[in-house]
Amino acid sequence: MEIRTGSISFSPLRGSGPRAATSDVHFAREVENAACGLVGYSIGFDGADHHIGLLDVRLDSEIDGDLVRVTGTLGLRDWSGNWDDNYDGVLEFAARRPAARTPRTTQSGIDAPEPSSPSPRPRQRPKLHSCRAPLSR
Repeated sequence: MEIRTGSISFSPLRGSGPRAATSDVHFAREVENAACGLVGYSIGFDGADHHIGLLDVRLDSEIDGDLVRVTGTLGLRDWSGNWDDNYDGVLEFAARRPAARTPRTTQSGIDAPEPSSPSPRPRQRPKLHSCRAPLSR
């Protein structure tokens, strides 16, 4: 498994949102599938203090050979419902490429299936004991 980290910066902007930006991550080998996740962020309004009315943070990824293009989306506005305040931020991410599976072969050179792991023993339910007080008449 390979893990690469990166960040996507959003310069101050107002008048529209949410907005997207990309960052390219290269791996040592071709990528068949990948996952990316948010590991941190720093966002804020430029200038005066505001209450946050909407925060939109997303990550998406596309694969092209050994490259994973991570697209980050950021939107931040106050309760006015308009994108009328400058906002900026940084999204920090990690992209993961699973380890390549190497085919297993037998002595005859035929692909062998992966050995199956033994099925886990079913968990026994604890015995429930009830304690009832005798009814008094």
